[in-house]
Amino acid sequence: MLLQGVLLLVVLSLLVSSVLVYAKVEKENYFWVKIVVFFLLSLLTLNLGSIPIPLGFLAGLWFVSYKAKGNIPIKRLALVFGVAGFVMTQIIPAVSFEELQSIQKIQQWSSRFEHIYAVHDYEPTSPIQKKISGFVEDRTDVDAGIAMMRTWVLQQKNEKIKSRKWLLSDAADELAFWWHSSRRDEFRKTYEFIEFKGGKGYFGVFKQDQNNEQYYLDFLIEFDHFKNARPTLMGTSW
Repeated sequence: MLLQGVLLLVVLSLLVSSVLVYAKVEKENYFWVKIVVFFLLSLLTLNLGSIPIPLGFLAGLWFVSYKAKGNIPIKRLALVFGVAGFVMTQIIPAVSFEELQSIQKIQQWSSRFEHIYAVHDYEPTSPIQKKISGFVEDRTDVDAGIAMMRTWVLQQKNEKIKSRKWLLSDAADELAFWWHSSRRDEFRKTYEFIEFKGGKGYFGVFKQDQNNEQYYLDFLIEFDHFKNARPTLMGTSW
């Protein structure tokens, strides 16, 4: 819905600009209020099955043609701009802010991985933070992300976690996965990587909450194979 809302604001701004620059406006009480109302009225539709009927536009056109007084061309223009905005919102799919964030992350990290299956975004207060912290002794510890990351992945794969010691020491050998942890102290974040045989992998970014200094899972990417090479302990490209 975010892109659609922005698009409608752009169309409304173009309408206002067009009226200010090109139209000869007759003196009329609440003129701009009426223009906005006609614009919004054109957005109202009646759906007959999968076919949207521009009911608001038709009602507004009838009112302007038979009832309205003064600035008739401008009011018709407002209706036309409203219909144009409606058509554009039908063409452009609804995209939420969260979806935009996921798209941005896919674009940012697509050069690192052969294929990205999914992007999971989380807030510091999301229930998942507590769910994956059961084997963490201190979430303010920079290494908290290692246990939290492994917990998320193994829960996703329905693997039983035997103990904290097993999770941190033996799980990688028993379940045959490669892992790597990279700190970015200047940004108060850590990068966690897990890759299983066959190339299925997980990349998680953990940030330190500025309020309580606890590390939390910011987002996690499920991917297939690193595109170039795995990150190294001393590498800086990540």
